[in-house]
Amino acid sequence: MAELLDAQQQSGAMPVVCIDGPPGVGKTAVALRYAHDIGAQYPGGVLYANLNGYGAGAEPAGPSEVLNMFLRSMGTNPDHIPAGCEERATTFRSLVHGRRILVVLDNAASSRQVRPLLPGSADCAVLVTSRQRLTGLLLSAAPATSVTLNPLGPDDARDLLRKVIGAERIDAERQAADNLARRCAYLPLALRIASVKIAAHPHDSLADLADGLSAENERLDFLSAGDEDTLTVRGVFSWSYQALPPQVARQFRLLGLHPGATFGVGAAAALADVPGPVAQRMLDMLTEAHLIEETGRDRYQLHDLLRVYAAEQARAESHDECSNAIRREIDWYLASSDAAVRALTPHRPHFDLPAPMSGVRVAGFGPDEYDRALRWCDLELPTMVGLTRLAEEEQLFEQAWQLPVTWLDYFFLRRPWDEWIRTHAIGVVAAKQAGSAFGHGWALTNLAEAYRRRGDLETAERQFQQALKVCPGRTGRGWVLAGLAFTRFDRGEYRSAVRYLEQMVEVFESIDGAFGVATALANLGDAYRELGELDRAWSCGKRAYELYVSIDDRPGQGYALSRMARTAHQRGEHDQALSCCEQALLVNREVGDRWEEADVLEVQGTILREIGNERAGIHSLSEALSLFEVADERRALRLRQQLDGECRTDSVAYIDLC
Repeated sequence: MAELLDAQQQSGAMPVVCIDGPPGVGKTAVALRYAHDIGAQYPGGVLYANLNGYGAGAEPAGPSEVLNMFLRSMGTNPDHIPAGCEERATTFRSLVHGRRILVVLDNAASSRQVRPLLPGSADCAVLVTSRQRLTGLLLSAAPATSVTLNPLGPDDARDLLRKVIGAERIDAERQAADNLARRCAYLPLALRIASVKIAAHPHDSLADLADGLSAENERLDFLSAGDEDTLTVRGVFSWSYQALPPQVARQFRLLGLHPGATFGVGAAAALADVPGPVAQRMLDMLTEAHLIEETGRDRYQLHDLLRVYAAEQARAESHDECSNAIRREIDWYLASSDAAVRALTPHRPHFDLPAPMSGVRVAGFGPDEYDRALRWCDLELPTMVGLTRLAEEEQLFEQAWQLPVTWLDYFFLRRPWDEWIRTHAIGVVAAKQAGSAFGHGWALTNLAEAYRRRGDLETAERQFQQALKVCPGRTGRGWVLAGLAFTRFDRGEYRSAVRYLEQMVEVFESIDGAFGVATALANLGDAYRELGELDRAWSCGKRAYELYVSIDDRPGQGYALSRMARTAHQRGEHDQALSCCEQALLVNREVGDRWEEADVLEVQGTILREIGNERAGIHSLSEALSLFEVADERRALRLRQQLDGECRTDSVAYIDLC
């Protein structure tokens, strides 16, 4: 801040620095500490006023009232102080002219409240703190400079705890200390209250004492150091909340019901039942008030404690309003997810969903908006587990199984194993609660496939067999047969896999399911290759590729090409194999399938090394490893061990590559 004040002063302007930030972040402490540090540079003295812009009960201080206090403190006879605000401001500026005075205006509500209190002399300096970004002051004729305070980083938060609780206790239970800081949302106020409480119990475990912060519904109770609002996190938050216009306050509290870390305008609009532009304006106001934070284009978040506070306010208002808001948001996510996944896989079969709740405005994705749909799914993935769980808690059982099942094609594309398994585990239970055999069968099948891909073949086989009993219709039966075939393939039981895949072909041919037939043929090619029947394997892979082309299924084309590459490699047709690899890589990179890209790179690297192109081969394998480290831990471990072993046995050849 010293640099900001000096730069403004050197330009001939009166230095004004506005310090803004969320409640509890320490704006006042920073301003007062800085005023103390530079006070000697202002021999005319320091004038301080709490403008009470955000506080318990009292109205914000009027500029005229503050000017009266300033004039009195500067020795003006009360009888000579003008009555009007404008006249008082003129008198104030006359008195400070030629004197070096530092003015600290704490807790401002608006630019309008601050502007009459500015000294107007380049010899003076002004520090202003506010929870609101004072845009009007920043754009005024005597422009101010803005400094936004954010919550502490993990290291600074730990240092604060060490100062209050003691370095020895913090260093002895560092993990517990880090959890404590995270649950306090790294806010200095919350950290100080929690650390004072913990310091009062020097003989107890830090982890045990911090348990008071583990339950969200009790967290704000723990962060209270007395019966004064100034000593409670809840009270400090309330000042900002109560200053909001009614509709904006409603939007804020409904955001507390959102189960994810971040959200977009569409979700906020669905919660509040307003059009997108109205929601955007309210989010802008909440951002200006530092009650939410903009994290990217159309992405916002509440830090943990503000989210808990917002949810408290929502549930205190009306149970029906909360239930309706949650239903609207879930319906919005379900319909928007369906639109996004259809844009990702437009030529694959999808099941139809019921219409969303009346008034819900769905996010649309056109057939040519693959990249936008993929970005949306990537952003919303962290929300999906919480949203699915919330749907079950609200007894919206149909939506609780429809959400994960709708996301299946995205799960195939990105392979986020944890989210795949957790959402479908909820979906299986919810479908049974809803009495939906269709949903139960699909959720079981998808869950089994996730376990298979994670390598838990016993669980996968058991769940596929259960799904075969409950999954109605030929389509569902066809995909359960696929899962059983893949599981047998993974076990090395290739003849058994062939039998299941042949049944799968029959099922999908009977219902003109080109995608299902193509998938069965691609995997039949894998089974025949493992059995050494390479001509049949090539024929199946080629037919699968042609079917995927006929339905313009780009991910499917990449899938078939990678299998054709393996077969050509095993036939000794290296040029053909590398050509299939190049085509498959183009497709997989186009559709964003990182796992398939890594799989093809591993095949390509192996072939290149076999034909003597060692450097290019290791480069492809290293690229595959980088992708597998994100998409498949088991494959990454296997490939890393292979590369590490070769680096150790031939360090001269690989020293610049490993």
